[in-house]
Amino acid sequence: MNATSGVDLATHGISPVNTFTAMGWAMIRLARPHMFVAGALLYGIGVALASSYAGSVDLGLAFSGLFAVFFGQISGQIANDYWDMKGDDSSKRTFFSGGSGILTRGILRPQTALKGAIVSCVFAALLGIIIVLWYGAGIFTVPIILGGTLGGWLYSAEPIRLVSTGLGEVVVSGIVSYFPIVAGFYIQTDTLALDTIIVGALLTMFLFPVFLSVEFPDYDADERSRKRNLLVRFGLRSTTRLYAATMLLPYLVLFAFVSVGWITPLALVILATMPLAMFGASRALRLSRADFKDAAFVTMTSMVVIVMTMALMLFSLIFD
Repeated sequence: MNATSGVDLATHGISPVNTFTAMGWAMIRLARPHMFVAGALLYGIGVALASSYAGSVDLGLAFSGLFAVFFGQISGQIANDYWDMKGDDSSKRTFFSGGSGILTRGILRPQTALKGAIVSCVFAALLGIIIVLWYGAGIFTVPIILGGTLGGWLYSAEPIRLVSTGLGEVVVSGIVSYFPIVAGFYIQTDTLALDTIIVGALLTMFLFPVFLSVEFPDYDADERSRKRNLLVRFGLRSTTRLYAATMLLPYLVLFAFVSVGWITPLALVILATMPLAMFGASRALRLSRADFKDAAFVTMTSMVVIVMTMALMLFSLIFD
């Protein structure tokens, strides 16, 4: 039994992989690369804001920063799988929830995963140092990269474990939104600007219901493992109402930001995602605990909405 996770790997009947190739492939699956799409888009938004601010960007620097952000995300994804093993062991996995299954099925040893998360964090920091020394980026490059990485860890990691405080969904929505945007902007400009705060705030609002939706398929497993996230604290009815409200609220904020000139009017193209968001909200309001497939569908809908929103925001900034 793993002392940290409380999961007896021997019961799964699968021996951990022990070849370098198999271990590397398992580590890639553990990191869940499909989850990096949002991070890449957010980082691109930061670079696009930097281009508007400075008039141009260094593409070599941009790609170096992107790799640093990727390693930070890899570290956070693996760390969350490690610390969530007990709850994920009884979850029904979907493409976006329930963990990767690599640890709960015994394909990798938990300590191997934890070492991978630490090594990825170190790589992110080393890339940040290289960016500072080679490209002359600002001295806060490394703290920004590590801040986003460690913030991701704190969502599930003991002893803080934000997910069980009732604040995890809000805090991590901000971390996930702001740090890639700030990294993309700061690495190029050595400064910060109000635009990053405004765009980050809007995208944090769009991200919050996504984190709620990921909890829906895991409701029973989270309750059994006493995870104490918002869904477990307030129950399905209250949380689905909160989800529905927060799926639609960001569109009103978008209108307000455009009307006062804080965001380019071209960003109104994001309204194209509103019908899908409304559809997801209406499905969520009809969820019951037994509706695992519907819960997974709501999660998938939320993911499609947020990726489209980020892509359209990036489009509006590039072509403004």
